[in-house]
Amino acid sequence: MEKIGKVGKAIVREALYVPVEEGTVLVYKVKSDGVKLFFRDFYVSTFDDTQSEGVWGVGHTPVEALKTAEREWERLSDKYGYDEENPFREALGNLEQMKVGETTGEVTVKEVLDIHVQNGDISVYEIKNDDDNLFFNDVFFATYDNHLPAKSHDDGEAVWGFGNDPLDAIKDAEMNWNRERSNYINPFIEAIEKLKESNNILRNY
Repeated sequence: MEKIGKVGKAIVREALYVPVEEGTVLVYKVKSDGVKLFFRDFYVSTFDDTQSEGVWGVGHTPVEALKTAEREWERLSDKYGYDEENPFREALGNLEQMKVGETTGEVTVKEVLDIHVQNGDISVYEIKNDDDNLFFNDVFFATYDNHLPAKSHDDGEAVWGFGNDPLDAIKDAEMNWNRERSNYINPFIEAIEKLKESNNILRNY
């Protein structure tokens, strides 16, 4: 496992948006530059409450990103007791009202962790939103590369989780893997164990 500094760019396109009671739910498509970064395209779901726009979910499809965001909202609502209704549940219930977005921007993406695990590699990237056209907060996301040809949405280097720091991103990926591929060995469990053994690597985050 090592901390590294590979830096590239990603194109972010606003794919969909839908107004909800307390603001707007948006879904963005993230595409790597294919030069320095090679993760597969994925989607992020955000909630804009008119004061800030935070990332709440990631997925291989727009609906999957919305569903992971819905679960994350519920998890934190149970923990902190949010007063607001779940905006992602509202958006999922009104998919026919979704509109195609027009905003496109370019963000900086830095690979901050590379962890070799059995049968593949796990990477954690930081998205630095330095584009004035985009307003969502910076975020980390975790990928697993099984070194197979990208024949399905989770082959090659695919995104599995996100978080406000590298460890949160890997933990989220672990939960998503258990939900989607419970019959397969979870590579993110091994990654978490390696992080525990080298905890000093996370001090800068």
